[in-house]
Amino acid sequence: MQQKQSAWNNLEIPCDKVDRDLFYTSIVVTVGDGNTAPFWSSNWINGSMAKSIAPLLFEKTRRKKITVRQALTNNKWIDHIYPPTSQEEVRQFVRLWEELQGVVLNEAIQDDITWRWTADGVYTTQSAYQIQFVGVYSRIKITPIWKAKAEHKCRFFAWTLMHKKILTANNLLKRGWTEDTECKQCDNDLETPAHLCKDCPFTKEVWGIIKQWFNLSVLDTVSEVGSIYSFWLRCRRKIDKNHRKEVDGILIYFWWNIWKERNRRIFQQQNLPPIQVASLCKDDITQYCLAMVLKDQGTQSE
Repeated sequence: MQQKQSAWNNLEIPCDKVDRDLFYTSIVVTVGDGNTAPFWSSNWINGSMAKSIAPLLFEKTRRKKITVRQALTNNKWIDHIYPPTSQEEVRQFVRLWEELQGVVLNEAIQDDITWRWTADGVYTTQSAYQIQFVGVYSRIKITPIWKAKAEHKCRFFAWTLMHKKILTANNLLKRGWTEDTECKQCDNDLETPAHLCKDCPFTKEVWGIIKQWFNLSVLDTVSEVGSIYSFWLRCRRKIDKNHRKEVDGILIYFWWNIWKERNRRIFQQQNLPPIQVASLCKDDITQYCLAMVLKDQGTQSE
């Protein structure tokens, strides 16, 4: 039950109406004692939600987060609603009242909350994330990202970056989480994924150092016009096929360290110079390569 309860808890993090609607249509609620299931927002009434049956009453209620037990005890849900003032409100009231007739809570059984998208019915963040892409077709081909010589968390960041989904200022603004839209590295342009990881003067300086250190002068002529995805493709075309995984890894660690520098400036009020950010990137690449060598040696010894 604790695992299933975590699904409700995840709604406490910032999310919009679309996120909440997706969540509520992704669960099946069977009421037992009524102590867990939300009265208005869970589909416990023959697969329907009270707020769907009576949306006008839901807008008027003073207690939108009460549980089924709290609402049904002495019909408290009625006390929380201002008196119906229109014919449609009365019609919705009667319909909801009829749906609730005969509901009997069972003190011996807890509410059962089943997640539709996993075999065992238990909520996972992975399944919640994947369901958002059902029916969605992506035109970008980024399979090589998962084969790059970089840590998995960094490859995942690059995948998110390619989809323009990292939480830069422009994406935070869409969610209403910030009004500060300037790039913290140049204090000039709007911070977008492409600006932060490709077009920012600070980023370009770091990239120039990394290209020099790793003998990537062949990439000097790559056009920076367009999306981060198109830039990545143009870089790959300049590299021999046998070395693309290594260069993909270098690019990924470069983007990862630019992202970390951006967060340092926002959350720690620390500004590192380009040479130091490039050095941190080089350290990450070196440590990854060393780890792979040690892993191979361990495999061979077995």
